[in-house]
Amino acid sequence: MTTTGILLVAHGSIVPGAEADVEQLARFLRAATGIPTVEIGYLEYTEPSLQAAVKVCLAQGLTDLLVVPYFLTDGYLCKKALRIVREALGGTDLLLYETNPLGGAPELIEAMLEAVARAERV
Repeated sequence: MTTTGILLVAHGSIVPGAEADVEQLARFLRAATGIPTVEIGYLEYTEPSLQAAVKVCLAQGLTDLLVVPYFLTDGYLCKKALRIVREALGGTDLLLYETNPLGGAPELIEAMLEAVARAERV
């Protein structure tokens, strides 16, 4: 039986409460996909760390793991975060899938336009 989980990978922040948006995104992913295991791992500053989040995923007995980087570009931090996840998985039998960072996804244009519209109303 295949059991799939999602690991949402984010940078983290020194600003208290900044992780609320990432947590909300994880809830949206859980609801939209129907996948019950949606974990978050942070590269820096915020817990759980990427390594700790990978351990949680492994403890769930998953067969497949979809890693979703919550980064705009495939830059240094995104590459570093994905490398840490791969290293934390080590020699497990887990099938690993990685999405691309958000980048120039057309869906972002709508979100940006909505943000601009909100800014104009303030």
